[in-house]
Amino acid sequence: MAGALLYLWLCQARNRVRVRLGRLREPRYLLGSIFGIAYFGYFIVIRNPAFAGRQGQGGWTAVVRGAETLELIAAAVMLLLAAFVWLVPAARHPIRFSPSEVQFLFPAPLTRRQLLSYRLLRAQLGILFGSAMATLFMRPASLASGWKFLIGLWLILLTSRVYFVAVSLYREGLRQRGTGGLRRWGPAAAAVGAVALVAMTVSRAWPALTAMSTRAEVVGALGQLASSGAVGWVLWPFRALSSVPLAGTTVAFWWALPGAFAVLAINYVWVLRADTAFEESAALLADAGATTTSSESHARRTSGAMSTPFVLAPTGRPEAAIVWKNLIMVGRYASITTLLRLVPAVIAVGILVTVATRRGEFASAAPVLCLVLLALTILFGPMMSRNDLRRDLGHLAMLKAWPLSGATLLRGEILAPTVLLTAVAWLLILGAAALIGGMPMRDVPLAVFNRISYATAALVVAPALILTQVTVLNGLAVLFPAWIATGAARARGVDAMGQRLLTTTGLLIALVGALIPAALVAGVVAGAVYAATGVVLVILPAMIVATVLVVECVAAVEALGRVLDRTDVSAVSPVE
Repeated sequence: MAGALLYLWLCQARNRVRVRLGRLREPRYLLGSIFGIAYFGYFIVIRNPAFAGRQGQGGWTAVVRGAETLELIAAAVMLLLAAFVWLVPAARHPIRFSPSEVQFLFPAPLTRRQLLSYRLLRAQLGILFGSAMATLFMRPASLASGWKFLIGLWLILLTSRVYFVAVSLYREGLRQRGTGGLRRWGPAAAAVGAVALVAMTVSRAWPALTAMSTRAEVVGALGQLASSGAVGWVLWPFRALSSVPLAGTTVAFWWALPGAFAVLAINYVWVLRADTAFEESAALLADAGATTTSSESHARRTSGAMSTPFVLAPTGRPEAAIVWKNLIMVGRYASITTLLRLVPAVIAVGILVTVATRRGEFASAAPVLCLVLLALTILFGPMMSRNDLRRDLGHLAMLKAWPLSGATLLRGEILAPTVLLTAVAWLLILGAAALIGGMPMRDVPLAVFNRISYATAALVVAPALILTQVTVLNGLAVLFPAWIATGAARARGVDAMGQRLLTTTGLLIALVGALIPAALVAGVVAGAVYAATGVVLVILPAMIVATVLVVECVAAVEALGRVLDRTDVSAVSPVE
């Protein structure tokens, strides 16, 4: 039976490759593949020392020199992630099967262990592809270093995948049996205790570490702490995994492999020994239209995570109803309960930042972190937040049946991610303004005024920048519906990556084009005011930039709405 499942997996992998090759007959996949292959060929392969025949000082050579430091850092990060898994809400669907797998494999004479092994085997192709891409990005100095890093990273990702499945099955099994008490909270307490043990050990040794003069001494002392006593036992599984890709020599690589495979085997046995009944939840997930009593009870269990963002009035603007619908969509993967579970971690980080600030170390860490997250929210948030027309495009036939114009529909679709990302951006701006230090005591009123002015200008400009990018992305969906991946699933592969690179390039060009007239108008007004009064204004130019961007977006939405009214529903595939 194991041979039959392996044969099934090989056939699926072969058919997946054939489908991807067949899709190259369509222009969007062909151009995406060409762009993706060109990106990999130039930026990763051609400029890679391993393929160019040169041994540079960067890339993998520099990584190997600091292998011991990276091994300790990687072990600490994996320990934190392993403990964090126990603090987040348990997954109700730890194992996912497709409808065809549910239909043909579940009635077959297969044991639960065989189904679990098959599902883990199916994930290997994606894990191996991700490991290969990461290896290319790391730019190894030689092909020998490359294959060692590839195998080591594959082992880390595979072990992480098996561990996450094991934790999910364990917690789901406790929920199904109604078990509580020590068996429910004991593993989470043990994971948090392991992190606390490592942190306390490093904290006690911190004065001695800061007194050392060289980095080699610090790394040696930390390595001794991480390999002795209770801390050594806690960090051993993670150091065993991280030592494989960071092995400097082939001998060290082969010596590190048994420990990593032992950690993988322990987690794999844990998964196979799980007595969780996952078949019902997998069948319900595969057949979303089921109307059995089990699906109704499942809907009642998950209804608490989908609370409405606000009370929808029976009358009013139709855009408000669309925003209400799309914000509910966000609640499926981000809820108040999830945020509350992260409060302890946020408080701990805040305490560490406060202590460091009082000591005069990393005094600007918190505001800088807020500014970095703000930049990521503004630049990448619109592409990641897809609760708009890009997600609803597959239901275009139903959307066009609504008594709404295309412009009205677009306004509602665009406002939902704009409101969500604006709220996040405003919180980060206020956090950076409140945490930044360096205020001179003799000029406190002036410093406070300047800080409020810059914060207000940022609060005004951020929503306009987000709105412009969301409008451009939804405009691409309207103008080129066949190029947009509809629904919640994200396409993967070289062709999909090429399409995203093309979309990102077009988005940046459109954003710069929209900012040029806004910046010119704001610069002229600010220059005229400065020439007349000698005062440098911040808020007024920000308001002008935001106003011009909003006017451009309103005009673009009206034009795109007329295009959407004329769009044929056959131009969009309902299933991508």
